[in-house]
Amino acid sequence: MANANVRDALANRLEGIISDTVSLANEKYMDKYIFGGSLTKGDDPFTYDGTAVTYAGNSDKITRRIAENQNMEINLPGQDLADTGLFDNMIALRDALIANDGDAIQTALGDIEDTEKQLLNISSAQGSLMGQLDLTEQRLNTANINLQSNLSQTEDTDLMEAIVRYNREELAYKAALETTSGTLRLNLLDYLR
Repeated sequence: MANANVRDALANRLEGIISDTVSLANEKYMDKYIFGGSLTKGDDPFTYDGTAVTYAGNSDKITRRIAENQNMEINLPGQDLADTGLFDNMIALRDALIANDGDAIQTALGDIEDTEKQLLNISSAQGSLMGQLDLTEQRLNTANINLQSNLSQTEDTDLMEAIVRYNREELAYKAALETTSGTLRLNLLDYLR
């Protein structure tokens, strides 16, 4: 009887894990579903009715331009997650525990190990993409700093040139006024004499 109680407890715990995993698969970032494919709004991409998990998203990838001539896929469609058998294998294990079917339990455990390997591969690929994004971000930050430095030098140079040109023109204007004033004074004195 203890074995039946343990199996029931494991099946109940697994039921909770399935529900939690479906909730995680329906997570949003900036009010958009992470695993919905290109269907990022609307109904949850994953639904669970107690017997099966259904995917309502699509397998479309979303790409964004991250640099000149460089695009990157920025999502992982839920279909990729569903194709690992994650949900089906957990449900199969839960059902095998409830039915006390030793062979089905062993098969489900083996399938879950295969799913784990697939999830690790997906995680590694996502980690590689994150590394590429980090590298691109560093390059863009460096380019931005260089651009700001060049802009500052250009603006500083133009400002200095404008000040020098203004001072030169002001000096020429004052010289012209002084010369004109001197000439007028001489002419007026000559006239008065």
